[in-house]
Amino acid sequence: MSDLSEIEILQKAQELIRDPEHWTQGAYARTAKDREVGFLEQPACKFCSIGAVAKVIGDKSYDDYGNSDLWLRVSRAASWLDVAAQEAAFSIAKKLNDNGTHEDVMAMFDRAIVAARVEQERA
Repeated sequence: MSDLSEIEILQKAQELIRDPEHWTQGAYARTAKDREVGFLEQPACKFCSIGAVAKVIGDKSYDDYGNSDLWLRVSRAASWLDVAAQEAAFSIAKKLNDNGTHEDVMAMFDRAIVAARVEQERA
């Protein structure tokens, strides 16, 4: 399991989908031929914003959508994305990801990382 901070998780997830060829909409993950797969499956090479967060956090032993620890960690990082999506007039990150552009998603990550840093500095 990953011991990354929420900021590191967001940074690595953003880097994973920085190239638009590695980003997708409408699924957590897809193959190069756009077939929907689990985010930890070997052929997965395209991820939505939340799928990228889950990929960064997960490992082979956590390839389980029902794993509560994995999804708690995804939820914490995704909550920063949700706040950033709301700043762009979307209710949640998934809606921005699936209805916005790749540029919108990169900006959402940037805002989420800044917000997480501000919160960390306050703590």
